[in-house]
Amino acid sequence: MIAIGLSLAIPSDAAELLNPCLQLASQSKIIINYTDILVSEDYSQPAAYLKALSGNALDQHHNFFGLTHAEPKLEYQLHANFAKSPDGKICAIPDLTINAGFTSMKVYLAQEVTSSCRRQIIREHEYEHVAAWKNHLRAGTRLLENLLRTAFSEPRYYESTMAAEQDLKPWVSSIIKPLELRLFKGLNQAQRAIDAPMSYERVEAKLRSCPPL
Repeated sequence: MIAIGLSLAIPSDAAELLNPCLQLASQSKIIINYTDILVSEDYSQPAAYLKALSGNALDQHHNFFGLTHAEPKLEYQLHANFAKSPDGKICAIPDLTINAGFTSMKVYLAQEVTSSCRRQIIREHEYEHVAAWKNHLRAGTRLLENLLRTAFSEPRYYESTMAAEQDLKPWVSSIIKPLELRLFKGLNQAQRAIDAPMSYERVEAKLRSCPPL
């Protein structure tokens, strides 16, 4: 979701009176917001449903008696700051507000798991996934702040305000998109790390300690 607004730089000293574009970089704002989400739980679905929901993307070590399904989101609002340079060109730089979080997050435990002991062990494992989703998205979006400040540390110059308006959104998207892809790649790597063979060996050992059905 992208919202665009416009404002003009207001010079505050002699140099900026001569060239208001010098002030744009100091005016630019990068705001990062992370919103947590409540996790819901579903014990009503069969293991086959959990396997289908995963898209069969998990490795051979994964059992489908538990699954955490999350849908992360990264939205940004764009506000454009414009000024005019001494040579008559229009300079522009964005303010950005990044809103990160999840549209949904649900922990599934297969209906085949009827033992309270086994259910608790599988549930605890799934909440490792929940913690990884939340912690990595929160930390990852915070890391975006300095990267974006560097990327938008200097204004761009245009022949007209119309040209600036047309270019600003593609400019911002060209910076944010690779960062977003890298962030989501890191999120997925964190999930796969939890489902490593050694992790499942620990889970299986705990399950074997449960009373027989």
